[in-house]
Amino acid sequence: MPAPLSLRIKERYMAKRSGGLSQQIAADAVGISVRSAQRIDRGDHQPRDHHGRHWRTRADPLSDVWDSVLVPMLQKAPQLDPQTLLLHLEEIRPGQEWYRRKRTLQRRVEQWRALHGPAQDVMFLQEHRAGVLGISDFTLLKGAPITIGGVVLEHRLFHFRLPFSGWCHVEVIHGGESFVAVEFLVGQPGHILIVALVLLAGWSLLRFSGAVSGPSARPLLWASLAWGVYAAWEALVQLRTPEANIRVDLLLIWPLLAGLTLFALIMGAIGTRR
Repeated sequence: MPAPLSLRIKERYMAKRSGGLSQQIAADAVGISVRSAQRIDRGDHQPRDHHGRHWRTRADPLSDVWDSVLVPMLQKAPQLDPQTLLLHLEEIRPGQEWYRRKRTLQRRVEQWRALHGPAQDVMFLQEHRAGVLGISDFTLLKGAPITIGGVVLEHRLFHFRLPFSGWCHVEVIHGGESFVAVEFLVGQPGHILIVALVLLAGWSLLRFSGAVSGPSARPLLWASLAWGVYAAWEALVQLRTPEANIRVDLLLIWPLLAGLTLFALIMGAIGTRR
């Protein structure tokens, strides 16, 4: 049987043939015989199997100690390194030249840790490009408050940063509509519950006074329930993670609450005009 040709040789030969070279010249260019070139042209080539073997070519040098001695030690102390295990084998079974099997032991320990060892931390690397991304956040400092003349300074820090260059800017924010809303609602489940009760009172007044029909007043009840659920969520956040100062969840919660509340107020106003 002729020797099998690798797929790389076949591709190189076919590239030469596509370039207009004759069979003889293309075969000489890639270093194969004319008969092999003829087999490639006929489609009778036999590319080598590049898959690695799955069988052993020699006996396992650790078969006597791996399952009975080393695996129990690794299960009790996964941090043990191969050198420590090797020294232990030399103590309990001297005269077997364990140092010759050091590399095999290292590979075996590495494979065991990957399959049966403790879970490893997963890190997702981020690629920052210039002029693409900027990040910002409002930060409330923890600890002792800042006072001026004995009066507590109500403020937050606005922090802006460019991830690629590391350039950052910090500015003190003393007030504003957004600041008042954040100060009143974030971390204040009692204030949020007040908003829910006000909406519930409005629904009760409109519904039972007969000023509007049931369908027109119902959105106020939905908004009241939504604000009540948000109050419970804010209380849970303060209980579980009181140190949290980056609230990504609010990017979803606040637009939904604002939209539902605005819809409820509009529906109530329309109902009272009828």
